[in-house]
Amino acid sequence: MTSNEFERSAIKTARPEDIDRIQRLYNHNQIKKELHWYTYRDGLERAVSNEGRDILFTDDNETEEVIGASMVWCESRVLKPGQAQVRLIAVHPDFRSTGLGADLIEASENYAKEAGKTVLIAETAASSDAKQFWLTMDFQVTSTRTTDGGREMALMKKEI
Repeated sequence: MTSNEFERSAIKTARPEDIDRIQRLYNHNQIKKELHWYTYRDGLERAVSNEGRDILFTDDNETEEVIGASMVWCESRVLKPGQAQVRLIAVHPDFRSTGLGADLIEASENYAKEAGKTVLIAETAASSDAKQFWLTMDFQVTSTRTTDGGREMALMKKEI
């Protein structure tokens, strides 16, 4: 089965028993390099258990492996009123260019709207392929910053 012929489940909200499968996606070798960090279980557990934070995901119907996930925060001391943030979004490399990333963004937007938010923000490496994905999803670059490690990041924003 090719990635264009796969069947996936509907996008759903993660439960504690889904965390191991979600962590495997985020720590896939290629995704880990793209995100520039290892995703720890306790961070995923906090997202699943804290009010105003969730992980939305989908899995391959055949293998039950998670093939796409989006961590969304609607409540955080770092967010401005009305803002929600996509903290981590990943699609397994074998399932890219299938519309799954766009579906995860749409689900993230809906989650934020249900929480009363009007703006969705995200941050990505300014030189990454992911920046073009965000632009395609109608996000705009609002500012850039340089990390302590010297990496230039772009802050993306979309009115929802």
